Amino acid sequence: MEKSFCINPVNDEMKISVEAVYLLNEFKRKFETRRSFMQVVVDKMPKYDNMEGFNQLTAFWNSRLKSQEMNTDIETVLELLKAE
Repeated sequence: MEKSFCINPVNDEMKISVEAVYLLNEFKRKFETRRSFMQVVVDKMPKYDNMEGFNQLTAFWNSRLKSQEMNTDIETVLELLKAE
């Protein structure tokens, strides 16, 4: 079922949350498991190849981490994958 949503964030916090959901959705189109998501992010962004990074990626995958830095990194990984 494809249903589009248009959200106009009321503030920066909501903007970051909406972007995080959008990015996660884009990843889940191609990567069905947390493990495959984490592997591709770590391959493209080695700074996440540690326990703290794994915890951050797990929280992002579970929709519990929403930060501009994470959104920027995840968006960069998506762009790198699209360029391949």
